[in-house]
Amino acid sequence: MQLGWAVEADTPKSDAGGRIVTVDSVTNAVIEAWRKRQIAERLEWGSAWVHSGRIFTNPDGSALHPAEVTKTFNERVAASGLPPIRLHDLRHGAATHALEAGVDVKVVQEELGHASSVLTRDTYSSVSPRLARLEAERVARTIPRAVQVVPEAATGTGGPPWPQNDAARPSVREERAGQAWCAARDSNPEPAD
Repeated sequence: MQLGWAVEADTPKSDAGGRIVTVDSVTNAVIEAWRKRQIAERLEWGSAWVHSGRIFTNPDGSALHPAEVTKTFNERVAASGLPPIRLHDLRHGAATHALEAGVDVKVVQEELGHASSVLTRDTYSSVSPRLARLEAERVARTIPRAVQVVPEAATGTGGPPWPQNDAARPSVREERAGQAWCAARDSNPEPAD
């Protein structure tokens, strides 16, 4: 916790706050490479090395100051040409990506250190356009259809989901209730002048 410029380490706010964060194998390899660099720095500094117990430190082993971490992050975001993002927004992004990937909300809750999965769902997950589209497709697959949609049409690469000649297009009578075919030109007609 930062109080003015002074930083004070304390116990987590809740029991859920003290946790092990699981990382993927690529991230783990990056951390292992960093640890090797840190060992070399420790040997270089000798007895002047500060044993802070931190993974990410200044070259002398001392703890990084939160304001300096934020400043460096902001500088790198600006240099990247990406839209502005706060360091804390990465937490929200990680939760959203995990939920998009199908990770159970309970796992995400524990990774974030929340006492309840309700807080995780309400605060750190948002429905992305990609996830909304995937869910719409999943729902659509449960609806019985009289017309088979060709897979290329569903991905936007093969044209309409019916044969190109109008004679082969199904009539409303051939469709089930609520599934009448409607061409794009007819779905939202222009008002008559």
